[in-house]
Amino acid sequence: MDARERRRVVDLAKTRPILWREEEHFDEKTESYFRFEALVDGYVMRLRINDFPDEPLYSLVVNGEALADFEDDLPNWRFPA
Repeated sequence: MDARERRRVVDLAKTRPILWREEEHFDEKTESYFRFEALVDGYVMRLRINDFPDEPLYSLVVNGEALADFEDDLPNWRFPA
């Protein structure tokens, strides 16, 4: 994914309504814990739960690459009850 596509995907995450589904997954290779997943415009987006408050709350990961960090939920994000 080139820089232009990365920016586009991050913009999608920031602006599109996203209904995250609970999809718990631990990646042993990267020692990363993912709790939520969504499909947006053909991209599988995952939210990595970080070591908050020492790190940002979430990292947006697409195709195994962390694209952006978030300190809080965005207004366009919806999570399962």
